[in-house]
Amino acid sequence: TAVTIGSKTIGEDAFRKNNITKVILKNTVESVGESAFYGGRADETGNEITELKIEDTIENPSQLTTMGSHVFSDNAIEGTLTIPGAVEEIGKYAFSHNNISGILVIPRSVEYIRSDAFYDNPITEVIIKNTEENVSIDGAFPSTANITYNPNYIE
Repeated sequence: TAVTIGSKTIGEDAFRKNNITKVILKNTVESVGESAFYGGRADETGNEITELKIEDTIENPSQLTTMGSHVFSDNAIEGTLTIPGAVEEIGKYAFSHNNISGILVIPRSVEYIRSDAFYDNPITEVIIKNTEENVSIDGAFPSTANITYNPNYIE
């Protein structure tokens, strides 16, 4: 099942364990609550999200500022992930236990990335478009990922 959502706020547990495989968050979404798209443990029936798209263009920038704890954890999100330029906080375990891989770019707007936000993903490199003093990463990334702070990074 695929869902496209444009509500300003997506509440806690809103789509938890609903057999969802694809999520599109429109640029009008401002916050996604705790466990909103939580997938569930392997022994449970739940979401199996493999594709996540967050709309964010120069003409229509994303309004998303907050992503709660466990928001997309325990799914199967594959490939690279783009965090929109308005996001300020990524909750603990937000994207843990997925298949997010390659390079993850964290925009300058992000101030807090809570513990284990990207735990158990095959991410090889994290580029944080800020200085080390201006963002708290709180053990958020896999220990195998190379983390670089580069405020001048251009994608």
